[in-house]
Amino acid sequence: MIPIVEIPFAVDRERQAFLQVYTTSPRDGGITHLSTVGVVLIHEGPSELRPAMPSQERILIQHPVTAQRIQGGVVVVQGVGAASFEQTLVMEILDDEGNLVSALAITLDALDPGRPAPFVVEIPYGRSQSGPGRVVVRDPSPAFEGDFHRASVEIWLGP
Repeated sequence: MIPIVEIPFAVDRERQAFLQVYTTSPRDGGITHLSTVGVVLIHEGPSELRPAMPSQERILIQHPVTAQRIQGGVVVVQGVGAASFEQTLVMEILDDEGNLVSALAITLDALDPGRPAPFVVEIPYGRSQSGPGRVVVRDPSPAFEGDFHRASVEIWLGP
């Protein structure tokens, strides 16, 4: 059974909004996975709940894998993703404290906008000592100045 959570809100008129569910890392508190669905909030009237159709994961990171040791200043990130804005995904490398080490935006080559497409990207990074890190692939949404979807994998970064 799917759990139901009530989230209080207040609006003075009908508004479109995003409902987001995410998980965080116990290591640094950073968001490790995020999923979004669009909703319409109304000021008054009866509630009408229409469950979203189940869908596949929008971003799947196939490489690197969890706990993989990366060295040499380049992380190869491979996977499949769907982008919601201009076919753009953002790849990031974060250090053990969740600080940005490197970032690169890519444009997917999908058959149709918003459809999944494979990607393989080399992301250079600089690191003077070994330690935990995270590869993040995010689907940015300029419409609400945040991410529509985010996936990540915890890795070990070396110089």
